[in-house]
Amino acid sequence: MQKKLFTIFISFMILLPFLSCSSAQDEIVKAITWLRERTVAKDWQLNVEQHSFSLLALKNSLTVSETEEAITRLFAKSQEEKCWPKENCNAKETAIAKLALNSFGKSTEKADEYLLSKIKSYEVKWLIQIITEERKETSCLINYSGSFYQLTIKGNETMGNEGNENELGPCFNVGRYWLELKEDCNNKSFTIVCNSNFAVSFMLKKDDKEYVTTKFERAEAENENFVLTIKAPKAYCIAENNECDYEATLWTVYAFHKEGKSIEEFIPYLVLERNNNQMFLPEPFLYALTNSAVWLKETENKQAVDGLWETEAYNAYYATALVGFITNANVDGWEQARNTLLIEQKKAGYWRAKENADIIRDTAAVLLALQQSVYSNICYYDCVDEGKCSEIGGTLHQELECGVGKECCEIHYENECESKGGSCTSGSCPSGTLKVNYTCENDLKCCMALNLIYCQEIGSKCASNEKCTVNGFITNFITVADGDCCLGTCVLPTKHCEELNGVICKPEENKSCAHGRWLPSIEEFCCEASSCVNQLLNCDAMNGHLCEEQEVCYNGHLVVSKDSNGEARCCIQGQCIKQRCEGEICEEDELCVDGTLVRTADAERCCLNGRCLKKCSSLNGTLCPTHMECKGNLVEASDTKLCCIGSCVEKKGKTKFLFIFIILLLLALLLILILIKKKKKPKVKKAEEKAFLSMPSPSVSRPIRRTISLSKVREKAGEKEKKERRSEKKKEDILKELERITKS
Repeated sequence: MQKKLFTIFISFMILLPFLSCSSAQDEIVKAITWLRERTVAKDWQLNVEQHSFSLLALKNSLTVSETEEAITRLFAKSQEEKCWPKENCNAKETAIAKLALNSFGKSTEKADEYLLSKIKSYEVKWLIQIITEERKETSCLINYSGSFYQLTIKGNETMGNEGNENELGPCFNVGRYWLELKEDCNNKSFTIVCNSNFAVSFMLKKDDKEYVTTKFERAEAENENFVLTIKAPKAYCIAENNECDYEATLWTVYAFHKEGKSIEEFIPYLVLERNNNQMFLPEPFLYALTNSAVWLKETENKQAVDGLWETEAYNAYYATALVGFITNANVDGWEQARNTLLIEQKKAGYWRAKENADIIRDTAAVLLALQQSVYSNICYYDCVDEGKCSEIGGTLHQELECGVGKECCEIHYENECESKGGSCTSGSCPSGTLKVNYTCENDLKCCMALNLIYCQEIGSKCASNEKCTVNGFITNFITVADGDCCLGTCVLPTKHCEELNGVICKPEENKSCAHGRWLPSIEEFCCEASSCVNQLLNCDAMNGHLCEEQEVCYNGHLVVSKDSNGEARCCIQGQCIKQRCEGEICEEDELCVDGTLVRTADAERCCLNGRCLKKCSSLNGTLCPTHMECKGNLVEASDTKLCCIGSCVEKKGKTKFLFIFIILLLLALLLILILIKKKKKPKVKKAEEKAFLSMPSPSVSRPIRRTISLSKVREKAGEKEKKERRSEKKKEDILKELERITKS
């Protein structure tokens, strides 16, 4: 009994992860259904936050027409597409609406102008530190407003002028390690000349709070000295009613950051004021904005015992959802949070933290967060019914997702390449195709169009804050069936440029990074030191692309190059894409067939000169192996022209008939043997009679012997009869079973 219970327990523990994953997917489907009933089914009669979060959460669950309708209705809630909501515009809701619209590639230029009009200076004290390279006493001159002031930096980097008032003029107070810049001089430029190499870092101070920025500038050699011109960095916030609004700043800066715009000048305010604004959960936002593990750790430290987050302003479900989707589910405790959310989900599919909670906003936010981790591994083989993969001789991939009731199966074909839509060749793969690991006859290589390849087959999907690198240098993503794909390594920039042995090489300063040897640093325009040249090169010499008039630079920077006629048309670290899709826009579960898949500003998956078709598995079909045929209809799908809508059955051919003939022949032989055996069967009565007649004549002296002999004969005859009956019964059973097998 104990052994049986132990076996059941072990089996349950083995199956638990698969049950959990399936359950999570079912609960997400339930939440999607619930949310669709309150958004799509009710014509998006929602407030701005509900509408925006629902649009983000249902991004992969809406048809093209449903998506366009939702976007149109969100724009209708704005004040001339400038700000949201129409009746009472504010920065926070405008930023959230912008975030949703940008995720669908929609332009929000008017909203950007509105948000930028809300910028306000954040008054702080700037401190400047001069760091000498050789850690030896250095003499410097600081030049500003037409005057020179002498400064000595000791070997321990302390200021030799410490405590001497006005020795550096009206703009500086001299501390032990820092020069404090007076507020009246925040807009001035300062030129520092020293007799040894040096660099400058900045720190800002507000009351008793300090923050060291990531801004770090190096001097350049000039004759026998080293020279650097600096200007104090700016610090800004987003204001409502002319007062800095922390929550509005968080959302506005996050929305601009997701669009790839520079947001460094807002970080000082967000960092220095975070302790006064813990109700808005600033740490996950700061992690997303700076990529600093410090903020991720602080986020994890605020997690409650039940796995959720909660603040004064945000209930547990909404706060936890923010942590999930803003950090891209990167926090260590996310698995526990995810399980708690699934356990506490209401039976109908929604989440309600308390009686007066905004359940539509909260459910949409939770759904958005859960989808960061549940559907991370999409099956790029064939999705078949559960249990079918082994039946058709395929390889089961349990690590890849197909959805409820399906399993991911790698079906093996004689010519796998062509059955998948590729072509077999002996030479190099033509332009627009890549070599993939599908089998071809005669050891040829399989080349497949990019629009038919899933990223997991050839490369890696990078997070939004990661760079794609090859041999340590930034390279462009390519567009494949499921979006952007990195053919190198995904790297999260966590180091400063100088730590990577690079230098800041800005084309706007007439510098060029030869061969595009850009390094993945925290700062923009970090180039390999030996590749940065003090002149403008042609765009292609910087590994860039000249964008046409109707194109934009996606995921990169538009800069001036030697051959761009003074215009910022050279796209570096990115790719030139058209503003509008001139073909068919494919949905998430569709591939571009007989055409070219490109990204445009208004569509992630634009199919030019082709058709958008679903995979065979999405049509509830199957691609039959070579030894089977389709019993049903054959239709064209994105991954095969032979998609079977029906069932795969064994082919009818000579082999099958030969097998049936052999079975029937064996049955016939068996029947003949049984009939022969029956003819030879002895009869019991005659045997007994013969035995009795052959006995000697009775005698008085031996009556017992004669009695015993007759009894034994009868006993043996009875045993023989029983044995023959059992044998007869077995033969009948065998014949019945063979008859049943033949009929089936």
